Amino acid sequence: MNAVTESSLLNTRTYGSLSYSKEKEAWIIDKIEPHVSLRLKALFPRISQTQVGRFTFKAQPDTCADLFWFTQRYPMLMTVSDEGLLQKQSSAFHQEVAERHRITMPEYLPPQYGELKPDCELRNYQMQFVELFRRTRSLLLGDDTGLGKTYEAIGAFLLPGALPVATVVQTNAADQWEEKIQEFSYLRTHIIKGTKPYNLPEADVYIFRYSQLAGWVEVFATDFFKMCCFDEIQELRHGADTSKGRGAKILATHTEMQLAMSATPIFNFGIEIFNIVENYIRPGALGNRAEFIREWCADDDKIVEDPKALGTYLTENHILLRRLKKHPPVNRVIIEVPYDKKEVNKIENLARDLALKTLNGSFHESGQAAREFDIWMRQVTGVSKAKAVAAYARIYAEQGIPIILAGWHREVYEIWLEELKDLNPLMYTGSESIAQKRKMKAAFIAGQSKIFILSLRSGAGIDGLQKVCSTVLFGEIDWSPQVHEQVIGRVDRDGSFLGNLEEMEENPVQAVFLLTQYGSDPVITDLLGLKDSQACGIMNPNQGPVKKNHDTARIKEMAKRYLESLNKPEKHEPILQQ
Repeated sequence: MNAVTESSLLNTRTYGSLSYSKEKEAWIIDKIEPHVSLRLKALFPRISQTQVGRFTFKAQPDTCADLFWFTQRYPMLMTVSDEGLLQKQSSAFHQEVAERHRITMPEYLPPQYGELKPDCELRNYQMQFVELFRRTRSLLLGDDTGLGKTYEAIGAFLLPGALPVATVVQTNAADQWEEKIQEFSYLRTHIIKGTKPYNLPEADVYIFRYSQLAGWVEVFATDFFKMCCFDEIQELRHGADTSKGRGAKILATHTEMQLAMSATPIFNFGIEIFNIVENYIRPGALGNRAEFIREWCADDDKIVEDPKALGTYLTENHILLRRLKKHPPVNRVIIEVPYDKKEVNKIENLARDLALKTLNGSFHESGQAAREFDIWMRQVTGVSKAKAVAAYARIYAEQGIPIILAGWHREVYEIWLEELKDLNPLMYTGSESIAQKRKMKAAFIAGQSKIFILSLRSGAGIDGLQKVCSTVLFGEIDWSPQVHEQVIGRVDRDGSFLGNLEEMEENPVQAVFLLTQYGSDPVITDLLGLKDSQACGIMNPNQGPVKKNHDTARIKEMAKRYLESLNKPEKHEPILQQ
């Protein structure tokens, strides 16, 4: 090592001092020469460019390895004990990285932990996750939709020292989780009832809904749970700014093992991955918020400048584990549909007024008008094309092809229900009870209807639809591309009725986006490029280049296009784009 102890000071050029603080669990560089300080800031972008004098580094494994490397080029004055400690920490980091890499290799055969029910077993890649999680004890599992993240979680529950587990799921997924745990293992389960604590029965896995977390924080703080598991972690992408986020953070802080799962943890911008990692997986791994922004973000504090670089960092430091499906990609089709001018005319004066205020009003007036304009335009866009969308849905259903018809607004659903009433469409939206949703899902799988109307943001976590369906029609679209991916993931998953890879090559999953040139559809479609680049770059850093754009003027752009469209002739001929 090129660090220099006091006894060899006379023989070696040094550029500052490096010492370890047991109290702070950190390394401290002091009295560093100015030109070396510039090199240090280049290597550690979390450091402010204006900082001078003393520099403190938390003794995280990767940081220790980088500091050790830095001292090879710029020797530092150190004590003998500190020199040995840094070298030991650096070596331990490289050994651990090598071992974790070995675990993820296809030829690695991981051990089986715990007992599963007869005829139930984890696949090799799922067992690899369990072994990696055993070593890291905190991980974001980002496997593609349909690869069996629930079963991987059950495998993690069987690790020594994991029980009891607090599993947190979306409202509609609690029963499904209990069913899978009981089908796959001998673990005892209990679904939490209500937001107020009560004497819990003996169980191995306690299933919470996100809406219940805030009421149970005092129980979480007792350290009763040894492991926490957050399914569909995108529910917490805003961090501790919400009551459920604060409750989840207390739970994560008071457990020994933390597992977060989602194929789509980022719905909008890259800063969301910081909120998730910092609060619920590995605090400090990305620095504090200011350091993360300084290191990874551009001028905007929520947009990651190089998503692929961040994705690679998360993967190589085993904060994120992500595997993709190997079967044929989804066949995505865009169909332009006509819109109903009469529906547009009903709100034209109001929309024009809101659009003008959005572009030209005062700060407060413009903000309020923009929110109202967004709400109105998305709803009117959906309503104006609802009959055309229903017509396309009918074409599929009357040919005997089961479809998921995805939308968002109640007013749109009502038109679809009226237009398709003879086909008995089923509803799985935000208005049905858990029992009603379970009944609707069972009816669709049983073939009682070919049309399953699904709310865009109610799709995450639903399993079983792939047994009968491989086609999704998007009658409305969302600002976030990951919402679409979650909906597609309901049919593009393991257990598809399509069969083996050869059969899927001939008949892949279909995702049909029914769009109009009016209203919010064109602007949302443009914006999806940026948001998808943030999510895909971080989650899939090895993919090709993606589009970058900026989001701050999205509503103003929609208002501008609306005003321009008032003077343009309408189009009626649908256009097919592959």
